[in-house]
Amino acid sequence: MPNTIAIIPARYGSKRLPNKNTMDLGGRPLLAYSTMVARAMGTVDAVCCTSDDTGILRTAWEWGADVLINRPPELSDDEASIAATLKHALVRAEEARGIQWDWVVLLQPNVPLRTVQFCDWAVNEAWKKGADAMLTVDDHAFKLGTTDEDGWFTPNYPVGARKQDMMDSPHLRENGVLYLFRANNVRKGQLFGIIGDKGISFVSPWESSLSNIDTPEEFAVTKALHQMYWSDGFNELQAELIMPRLVPAAAIVG
Repeated sequence: MPNTIAIIPARYGSKRLPNKNTMDLGGRPLLAYSTMVARAMGTVDAVCCTSDDTGILRTAWEWGADVLINRPPELSDDEASIAATLKHALVRAEEARGIQWDWVVLLQPNVPLRTVQFCDWAVNEAWKKGADAMLTVDDHAFKLGTTDEDGWFTPNYPVGARKQDMMDSPHLRENGVLYLFRANNVRKGQLFGIIGDKGISFVSPWESSLSNIDTPEEFAVTKALHQMYWSDGFNELQAELIMPRLVPAAAIVG
């Protein structure tokens, strides 16, 4: 079995939804859903949270993370790339643990409604197929197009086509539910550039992609989905396995 670390990037700043990573969703902080899934995955050996806020790091530890990385200011603003953030977290985690991982699973903390079963399945399938990277997508029949500087619209589908007629060749939308990268590429800062070479995609359950939270409206939608699909199911079961715990001061890597 490959040696794999899950990295959860959870910075403090959010202009559209302040403090979203610690907002309450069904009695738990939003961040907890990602740490719980990562810790319960059979394909993951270590769970890392990288943040510029000690409160977020403590929350991550309480809900399952076992590697805490203190993210520097230059990687904590709106301009910081996910490639640089993951590289920093991976290198610092490897220095702290004295080991090297083979693979990196990326779990964005603002996508809480994943399941362990789907995540493990997708990672295993990517390994079986010899992929260098994996991402999840939606496969809806989106009616997309472009506009020029004057606003004139040019569709990329036959005008008048019905959505049901477009499902034979649906458009795929990257949805942020789950990513997998070779650790060597993460160390080089190469993530999405290799998706087109040996990158594979899998369609994730629709409720997972709908729960991508960046605004108050999206958080409200996610709360409704949580009540419909999650409140009596997966997350309650995992909560029994992962009890909140105190974080030792030495656990946070600078």
